[in-house]
Amino acid sequence: MYKIGEKINFLRKEGNLTQDELADKIGISKQALFNYENNKRLIPIDTLSDIANFFNVPIESFFSEDYTNLKIIEKDAVRIPIYSNASAGHGKYAQEEPLDWLELPNSMAKNADFGAFVEGNSMEPKIYEDDLLLIRKTETLEDGEIGVFYLNENIYCKKYKYNSVTRMTTLKSLNEKYDPIKIENEDDFHIIGKVVGVIDYTI
Repeated sequence: MYKIGEKINFLRKEGNLTQDELADKIGISKQALFNYENNKRLIPIDTLSDIANFFNVPIESFFSEDYTNLKIIEKDAVRIPIYSNASAGHGKYAQEEPLDWLELPNSMAKNADFGAFVEGNSMEPKIYEDDLLLIRKTETLEDGEIGVFYLNENIYCKKYKYNSVTRMTTLKSLNEKYDPIKIENEDDFHIIGKVVGVIDYTI
């Protein structure tokens, strides 16, 4: 038997959206969406139609027994380059040429300029090994933002910390097993970009 809630949940995750984000886009409360996804409430047909239109899928696909037609169709997709892996650990040697190209729907790309896969576990539990980072190019970051950095021929994914008093820049891991990396004056260091999205690419 088909379950509409499970299919809404499937589409939302395919679109890399949180419940808050999808609820806001279709004009309902997060609690209502939660109830629909968990089949606790019957979804009004007009709301289901809004969800179908948002994901550009036929509404009939919610009433079938399979997921064959339940695929997000985007008119405007983005093709982004995938560069050398970013280390969530002790550093990954930087490569300048793209390793591959990946086409993503706009709803997932989130204005990313390029992507990089994660190596290591220093950014767990937020970012895991083999996750795909979506990165927007920028030369500046706010204190506490997660970014990708070039440091002495290595590429890192870390949290950016800047002390305005000591003017010390530190790259911090979320995994407490890893020590912070202090940036010294003699280091060859610059910000590559800001992490604007993370995709579990192992699914």
